Amino acid sequence: MNEHERAFVKRIRGDYEEKAQTPLDELIALDKKAKRPALIFGVFAALVMGVGMCLAMKVIFASHVWTMPVGIAVGLVGIGLAALNYYLYRVLQQKGKDKYGETILSISRELIGE
Repeated sequence: MNEHERAFVKRIRGDYEEKAQTPLDELIALDKKAKRPALIFGVFAALVMGVGMCLAMKVIFASHVWTMPVGIAVGLVGIGLAALNYYLYRVLQQKGKDKYGETILSISRELIGE
């Protein structure tokens, strides 16, 4: 087995070995958990607006008469949610910081050595 094959086997084995969780891994996970609810609402708003656009342009349910008015209504709801997203994002982001902030700061201080 040559050196290239050994490196390949080690890389594959590394994917399946259990890794000990370091404080940096915990810090990254908490940061993602603090920001996740704010991002989920934005994705939901974009999907609602996209479904409304598809209905209004008769991309889906093209043979039905009701698709354009319903699509316009769903699209307007999606636009409203998208407009609300910025303000809701700030509120949800602050709640995440309040909930996980102390833990994130203590782990980061530990990692930096302060």
